[in-house]
Amino acid sequence: MKWFILGSAGVLMALTAGQALAVDRPTVNVACSAKKKLQAAIDKAKAGSETTINVTGNCVENLEIPAGKTIYLVGKSGATITAANGAWDTVNSIGRTNIYSMNIVNPSGTADVLVSVEKGGVLEIFGSTLSAPQANYVFGVWQGSTGRLSNSRLTGGTQGGINIWERGLLRIEGRPDRISGPDGATTTITSSRTAQDGVVSCGVGSSLWIDVRKNASTAGQVLIKDSYRGLDLSSGCSAYLDNKTGDANNLKISGMSNRGVGANHSMLVLRTAAITGNGGTGIDAVLSNVEIGGGSSLSGNSSADIISGPGNTFMIQGWDGPNAIPDAFNAGDGELWCWPNSEASADNAGKITIVNNGVQVPAGKTIGDLGVDDRCTFVE
Repeated sequence: MKWFILGSAGVLMALTAGQALAVDRPTVNVACSAKKKLQAAIDKAKAGSETTINVTGNCVENLEIPAGKTIYLVGKSGATITAANGAWDTVNSIGRTNIYSMNIVNPSGTADVLVSVEKGGVLEIFGSTLSAPQANYVFGVWQGSTGRLSNSRLTGGTQGGINIWERGLLRIEGRPDRISGPDGATTTITSSRTAQDGVVSCGVGSSLWIDVRKNASTAGQVLIKDSYRGLDLSSGCSAYLDNKTGDANNLKISGMSNRGVGANHSMLVLRTAAITGNGGTGIDAVLSNVEIGGGSSLSGNSSADIISGPGNTFMIQGWDGPNAIPDAFNAGDGELWCWPNSEASADNAGKITIVNNGVQVPAGKTIGDLGVDDRCTFVE
């Protein structure tokens, strides 16, 4: 017998092994064609219930999942949703929608977004491919809604790949305990080299959580790469990048033409992440709080690995051993610096604080040798 506590009153309910919570979830099969439409099956689903739809074929449609409905779209044998009207969202969810093992594409349309969730809806995508080279964005999470992108491949977006705005919450996963996608337990995200925003942009009280894990045989990955900018965090965004695999390269932001991460009026926490090989700065932050955990790697970024701007605070934790700082930040080449760096504005310069277990400047080196700008507040 299993006991469950339900509600704030602490009422106990006992369920025997033979019992299950009743769920009204009918299952229907849709083989998409000119006459057989996926939207028709969604329209027939009862409000307040859960409906599973097994999908095959190429569904040339623009789907709307209304409030009050919970829909599970399960792709079979390469099932695809292709925008019928390239100027509209291919999938828009105001209800609760889970999508598994689907290809969702808008090959040439200039829609605002490929897939979107808004007005408090939920849209969770597992093991799928999303592509929209000419749309503004590929995935939009807006207006108090919740999204998830797990073990999937996302490409496209002329303004950016993913946009999280107005109290949206998005979780990006690379986890072997989820449904496998086109790259196994890896989520790969790229957008246009000329995009105005980052591959992932987050603002106006929104939240981003990147979650990477492993099991006994496989490490998940989240790779954000080969675009214009990596993460753009602004206007009260909170971003938590958490990699539990032990290898920073399994949560990697690399190959950007510009910076890897930009933060303005935001909060960023990194746990074992790699921000490397970007054409601008690794992390460039203003009026934000940034915490970087041990095991992370910032190196090979063209301008600097870290720039701490006015009103900003960096805290770098858990660097052990006398060579940890230069190894982690390619120090000695001016890789950590703060601005503005004039006498008149020195009090307003950003701060970099090192919190560690006995880290010391390597023998024969000075703080200056570590490439730390003299306007920084630098604490060993």
